[in-house]
Amino acid sequence: MVDARGPLGRDGAVKYNPALDGLRACAVVPVMLFHFSDERLCPGGYLGVDIFFVISGYLITTLLIADEERNQRIRYANFYARRALRLLPAIAAVLVFGAALAAIHRLPGNHSYGYSALVTVLLAQGVVLTMGGLGLGYIGHLWTLNAEIVFYLLWPQVLRAMRRFSTRQLGMALLTGVVFIAVVKSAVYPLIGGEPEFYLLPFRLDDFFVGALVAAVLRPLAGQLNEGLRLLLNASAWMAAIIITFLIVIPHTHARSEVVTDNGGGTATAMLVGVIIAATVCADRRSLARVLASKPLPALGLLSYGLYLYHQPINAFMGNRYPVGVRITVGLLVSVALAYLSRRLIEVPALVLRRSRVAS
Repeated sequence: MVDARGPLGRDGAVKYNPALDGLRACAVVPVMLFHFSDERLCPGGYLGVDIFFVISGYLITTLLIADEERNQRIRYANFYARRALRLLPAIAAVLVFGAALAAIHRLPGNHSYGYSALVTVLLAQGVVLTMGGLGLGYIGHLWTLNAEIVFYLLWPQVLRAMRRFSTRQLGMALLTGVVFIAVVKSAVYPLIGGEPEFYLLPFRLDDFFVGALVAAVLRPLAGQLNEGLRLLLNASAWMAAIIITFLIVIPHTHARSEVVTDNGGGTATAMLVGVIIAATVCADRRSLARVLASKPLPALGLLSYGLYLYHQPINAFMGNRYPVGVRITVGLLVSVALAYLSRRLIEVPALVLRRSRVAS
């Protein structure tokens, strides 16, 4: 995950955009309710992962482009060091937390905790989960972070290869990539099923590419759109938000699965998220961006990394031993408390080191 950023300021730095943190909050809450309620609340809460991936694609591409614009080059060592400081300390902490829970109560039907931790460190959770069989217990949700880390490792080099592309050429390349992945997913789904498409990064690249498309093409236009286009973008974003909310809350049916996950539905969801992000950047004074930037959403978004990391170990530890209402209440409260501690004791100190790294 990356700090929420918007267009460039006068000094070339990327400005903080609270609406993006608000969008993060809207992504993590359905994921948590999905898990704590055994999918009874927010049956489509897993779409929050798509939202996170699109945001990451936007933010990472924005930071890389801004770095090149400011320094006439991408400082790769600086980029990788900052990403490591952002992600790895908190992941290490949750691995220790999971080990403590596993020492108290080993989850049946899962690999040993040591194996699960090793798979996580090797960035191979997606592969293991795709193979089926035993789960990865307290830390099985870290497949998303595995996917993000691999994307962060590869994407700067891909952008480097396309550094001579014009904005239009880069946009067309990204759009072609999104369409290609959507077609491939639709074609291979009947053959391989949903597990590989859900867990493996190649089938998730459309999410990241949509975010990158907004960063590369629409972000530079943030100050150039006329009032009519801003209003149209804001209205389109509200419609996208309504559709995504509907997909998150409606019960599971075969028809719903056909729309949401099969036949390019996941790519369509990513495109809807891209419209929302574009509105927060290019129509930042309109109603949707103001709602996302309103308290307490940005504050909750700042905790979203810790909330995601800790909610699933807590949920797995409680298991089915307690009523759903108790699990939701206790799970949310404990998750917020641990996320707050993670933010104050781990993430903020790492942020200070990241800023000193930039200064150097």
